[in-house]
Amino acid sequence: MKEILEKLEQSTAFKEWRKGHAQDYLTSFFTMDPEQGWQLSYYDKNKDTITSFEMAGESVKRNEISEVYKESGSLEPIDMKNVKISLDDAWRKALKLRARLYPNDLMQKKITILQNAGDMQVWNLTIISSAFRTINIRIDAATGEIIMHKASSIFGYGKDI
Repeated sequence: MKEILEKLEQSTAFKEWRKGHAQDYLTSFFTMDPEQGWQLSYYDKNKDTITSFEMAGESVKRNEISEVYKESGSLEPIDMKNVKISLDDAWRKALKLRARLYPNDLMQKKITILQNAGDMQVWNLTIISSAFRTINIRIDAATGEIIMHKASSIFGYGKDI
């Protein structure tokens, strides 16, 4: 993740944007396919807005500033010093848990988010299964501990299984 962040920070698009947004801080990494690219989001606490950067290959594109979708309060910055578990290790743990607890839910798609969840950095991993369910697994990015998991029906609009 540090390499992805460094690549963004070295890009012309980011450097130009950063000149007018020194107070904004990194709040999330998002991807549905790491091979296809990442979206990194920065939060402006004073304006309660997000600026996202899409990265694919050598390309870096800044998206328009948008409103924040959150329940309350403000978004917290990611502390990269506390991201010790790699993306690959996090997914290995998540897929082991899926195989053990949800063996009939074969993975069709996956969503990866690295974010600050209050007092810890969290890998927020979602599997969309062939059984039309989402399996959400949250892993402490510092220790690798699975801190939450649940399966929900796509058709049940969030109803837990």
